[in-house]
Amino acid sequence: MIIHVKSNKERADRIKEMIGEDKDHGRPADIIADIMHYCKSYPDIEDNEMYHDFDHEVAIAKRYYEEEIKKEEVA
Repeated sequence: MIIHVKSNKERADRIKEMIGEDKDHGRPADIIADIMHYCKSYPDIEDNEMYHDFDHEVAIAKRYYEEEIKKEEVA
């Protein structure tokens, strides 16, 4: 399922909705831990032989985040 998000605020709102009261995730760390389990359990779509390297995914996410913040500042 691909969810198109228009802004960084919408991204934050999507996470807030997942963390909200009466949800399975009480804080961002819960979601991060679930992502760590995902990385260990499911193959990388770019290389079916290898599973996701969580630390590498975090490095990519940090680059994306910095780029998105810069774009938001320019807009």
